[in-house]
Amino acid sequence: MTEYLDLDPAVRLWEPREALVSGPNGLDATRALLGGARALLEPGGFVALEIDERRADAAQELAREYGWPRVTVYDDLFGRPRFLLARLEEDA
Repeated sequence: MTEYLDLDPAVRLWEPREALVSGPNGLDATRALLGGARALLEPGGFVALEIDERRADAAQELAREYGWPRVTVYDDLFGRPRFLLARLEEDA
């Protein structure tokens, strides 16, 4: 909750709270998306998520735990790790 209250008002007052707070460790939404997306995708499909820069390593590890074979985190224009791309393998 402290992290939420510490957010810049320009963010906190305009974004839905659910978009900024995701459970006690900040990964509930990431966990749900990574856990459910595989069933909806074809081979070679991917999921792209905007992530909290403070949880980039944890999000990457979570993706691997859910069986995503190819996981990459990309930096935003300010050099902060903000985007996770998890891709399924192509069928051989």
